[in-house]
Amino acid sequence: MNELEKFLVSPFLGEANLKPMGPGGSGIVGLYGGGFKPPTKGHFEVVSKALNDYPDMEKLIIFVGGKPRGGISQSDAVLIWKMYTQYLNGNIEIQTSKQPIRSVYDEVKQNPNKHHYWLLGARDDNEDDLFDIEQRTRSADTRDNLDVKVIKSESGPVKISGTAARKALKNNMEDFLKYIPDIPEKEEVYHIL
Repeated sequence: MNELEKFLVSPFLGEANLKPMGPGGSGIVGLYGGGFKPPTKGHFEVVSKALNDYPDMEKLIIFVGGKPRGGISQSDAVLIWKMYTQYLNGNIEIQTSKQPIRSVYDEVKQNPNKHHYWLLGARDDNEDDLFDIEQRTRSADTRDNLDVKVIKSESGPVKISGTAARKALKNNMEDFLKYIPDIPEKEEVYHIL
């Protein structure tokens, strides 16, 4: 059933099946939260794939955690995400958060008439990522307006993680840039941090 058919028959299906049409169309909001210290090429890839795989999202909110890590602040992470968004095709909103997972649940609770996709990244061949997702999403099944969407990325020769990026940042720019998306401002990201 396409979106128009769903909209036309929704009054006969009851309130639970009605997804309000927002200005972007679907009423579906993507949610992606984390520390992002720094936002890596893996984080960028999760957002890029989600926008491509779920074009029904009218907006994607990225919640950036407040806790500094390795000298990287929340404002640094927000600034870098703003650079990245110019290379991502979608309606993306960056929000600061003390606790990104809590912010995801709060957004879902405060907007019961919107449907949400909780976007979570997982690297291939990384059992820790899948365990982490299971721990974070324990309460997701109790929310009728929330679907968990796991975005898998391929493992390459360099394991991409915020921890590894912070270690590389201490070494030199060449090492660090392996963890950043291939955008013209790559070196600017390094100099910000």
